[in-house]
Amino acid sequence: MKKIIVFFVLIASAQTFLLADNVDFVANKVCLGTYTTLVGTSSFPDSLIASYRWDLNNDNIYNDAIGKNISYLFNAANNFPVRVKIVMKDAVEHLMSLPKLVEVYPVPNANFTVENVCQGQVAIFSSTSTISNGTINQFLWDFNNDGIFDNTSGPQVSFNYNNAGNYTTLLEIVSDKDCHALVTKSTQVFAKPVANFSFQNACTGSPVIFTNQTNIANDNLLYCFWHFGDNTTANTTGNVNHQYDFPGTYNTRLIAVSNHFCSDTINQNVNVFSAPTINMQVLGDTMFYPGQQTSIQVMGNFLNAEWMNGYTGNTLQINQPGLYTVEVTDANGCKSKDSVQIYSKLLNAQLVKSDIITPNGDGINDYLFVDNLHFFSVCKIKIFNMWGDKIFEDAVYNNQWRGEGLETGAYYYVITTDKFEAIGCINLLR
Repeated sequence: MKKIIVFFVLIASAQTFLLADNVDFVANKVCLGTYTTLVGTSSFPDSLIASYRWDLNNDNIYNDAIGKNISYLFNAANNFPVRVKIVMKDAVEHLMSLPKLVEVYPVPNANFTVENVCQGQVAIFSSTSTISNGTINQFLWDFNNDGIFDNTSGPQVSFNYNNAGNYTTLLEIVSDKDCHALVTKSTQVFAKPVANFSFQNACTGSPVIFTNQTNIANDNLLYCFWHFGDNTTANTTGNVNHQYDFPGTYNTRLIAVSNHFCSDTINQNVNVFSAPTINMQVLGDTMFYPGQQTSIQVMGNFLNAEWMNGYTGNTLQINQPGLYTVEVTDANGCKSKDSVQIYSKLLNAQLVKSDIITPNGDGINDYLFVDNLHFFSVCKIKIFNMWGDKIFEDAVYNNQWRGEGLETGAYYYVITTDKFEAIGCINLLR
């Protein structure tokens, strides 16, 4: 009986603080930044328990929280030793025999890189996310921030923006402990120029006019490179003229570049046609007497002919001296011009200064004098008597004939120049 009394005394002396295996708690595992829910448990009926008291920082002081169910925000990712004690209504306190570890998982640090791109180009997104412990298992990409993940394939992905604009991209990452982090960044998609130009096929000798029809939205053109297909180039954002030296088909390229170095290219074939051939023929002599008529005919590979007087036939009837010009046009719209000079044969002495010569040495009418002789590159003369006998001829006449050895009388001449022919009478007086 004495031993029994001693046992109860020992119990009584230790009754204020009892280490009890029937005191425990449960806690959910959370990611850093999320409150941990801790729920105390015990085999004692709740009706006998006055309170649950918590030691959350392992200092053996149970004053960090009070309550059976508590929420606590730990300030780091780690394993934290936690203990709870229950205080009975009779003031007896029951403590956990050993602390229990509460785990807080690290949250990954979300980040990525991306370069601004041009419309239609592929933007490359590269995750630079990190985590202090564990792994990142998921990369969830939302390229236009509409709440729908567009790509979940991995840390480096690509996306093609069809339209220019400023786009917000969201990356959400998930660790192996299901901890989430996200980040958003802006991607500028610059407008791409739409290269275009118009032109009309041309003929050799005429320039091709290239009209720059390139347009771009919300930006300006920095420069336009023209490659004409004949090893020549130009750099201008405006229109340009270019003349090709030879007929043929030339692949012409325009490269348009914006202020943000976005570019577009267009190629078109330019046809350069040969000018039509033209051949003019006078149906007769190119010199004729007044009142006579002649014809000029034009031939070649053309469709239409138009003369300087508006006549549109291939054969022109003429009765006057002058310069006759014709322009022909072929099926490609190419044109050629040619001219022919028609001269008049004179029936009077207009070419000769005087119709009388008096070769007496007084310096007046001593010679048969052709007026303005220097205007002619060719001047031939033949002189005949009244019976038609040729009495003088000179292929390069130089105003030197004075009727040597001839009697006074009437003679006639035929003077042929490079421009016309003149026939007249000359009287020799001695």
